[in-house]
Amino acid sequence: MDRIAEVSMTRMSEFNTQNVANLAGAFASMQHATPGLFTKLAKRASCMASSFRPQELAQLLWSFSVMYHSADPLLYSLESIYNNWIKKMPNTWTPMRMLWTVLLKVGNLINQCLKLEYPHLGLSVGTEFENRVAKACKIKIFNEKTTSLLQKEVGRLLVSTGFDWEQEYSVDGYTLDVVIHHKKVGLEIYGPSHFSRNT
Repeated sequence: MDRIAEVSMTRMSEFNTQNVANLAGAFASMQHATPGLFTKLAKRASCMASSFRPQELAQLLWSFSVMYHSADPLLYSLESIYNNWIKKMPNTWTPMRMLWTVLLKVGNLINQCLKLEYPHLGLSVGTEFENRVAKACKIKIFNEKTTSLLQKEVGRLLVSTGFDWEQEYSVDGYTLDVVIHHKKVGLEIYGPSHFSRNT
């Protein structure tokens, strides 16, 4: 693994978002820390922060938290991008504004998970970002509780597991579709698929 890390660090400038996320995920899954690798990954990720797909970004942040390594360069870049998006939002509702609001809420949820699970690492973003997202989350359209057919199906499957779970759980103005408290698991279900992480 050390040799892979060594070669990766020399070719880091050639890595795309998927390469960065997968490499970080592989090392985090094996709990293998190589000096300097995660520092270089954070710097490379910060250069292309706006290009990450949501799952790549989630995997990358998960990897940094598992390895107890700061992702500050990436988090600062993301905060800057989000602040710029918020400033560019029109004053009237548009489909694009709704999309950005939903994305910011997911970013806020990741931020809250980092604050709760790894407060000693200082991985969460600043309060200005949190305040802006909280303002966006207070809009009625995004706080309506609705249950899709997929959510109902996930609920039926959870009942069969015997777990104690709660539907439509509110966290800092954001509603998670399903929460299993004693396992520290939250599910957010989108369309035909869902993403989950033990946070």
